[in-house]
This record gives sequence, structure tokens and C-alpha cells, in this order.
Amino acid sequence: MAGQPSRGTGPRPHTWVTGPDLQTHLQYRAWLQSRAQANFRAEPWSLAFPEYQLIWEYRWHLRGRTQNTLCLTRTDPDSGWSSTNCELITRAQHSQRQASALRLRRALTASAL
Repeated sequence: MAGQPSRGTGPRPHTWVTGPDLQTHLQYRAWLQSRAQANFRAEPWSLAFPEYQLIWEYRWHLRGRTQNTLCLTRTDPDSGWSSTNCELITRAQHSQRQASALRLRRALTASAL
């Protein structure tokens, strides 16, 4: 009907699993996305949402996509995602670790040939 607001548009905090708090909702969504990505990469995931919140406590606002913002990574990349195997580092540090690991894998592959 013309002139009436459409249903189902916009945020509906009363339906959120985490309650009406926006920051908790955003953290929960990020946790779900991280868990889905780990599942896609076949990485073990045993990091519960409350543990995820504790890791990010007081630092949530430092997340981002630039090199000086924080990201969650595994201390030991060969182990699964758990509260004892996760840490927050800058994206620049993460990129350096990834580059070092790639160089090491390439060196091992070259020496095997």
C-alpha cells in the first residue's frame, strides 16, 4: 500500500541473538565470519564467542584494514583457532609473518626437488 512504511527494512535490534547492543552485535557477526572462513579453509575452530570477546576486549576499536590496525591471528599456524593459540598483532606484522612463511615453504619445496 502506498504511503505505508515497508516491513523488514533497516536494523531490528530486538531480533539480534546478542541483544540490542550494537558493538556486541558487530563482534558476534565478525566472530561468525571468522568461524566460517576457518571452516572454509578446513582449519579447526574451538574459539567460543565469549573467548573472542575477551581477546578483543578494550581493543575492538583498533580493528581495521590498514597496516597499523589489529587483526586476530594464530600463534602457531599449524594448530587450530583456540583462545590459547590466538593473538592480536598489527596487519603489518601479520604480512611480515606470512611473507616469511611463504619464503620458508618455497625454500623447502626447492630443496626437495
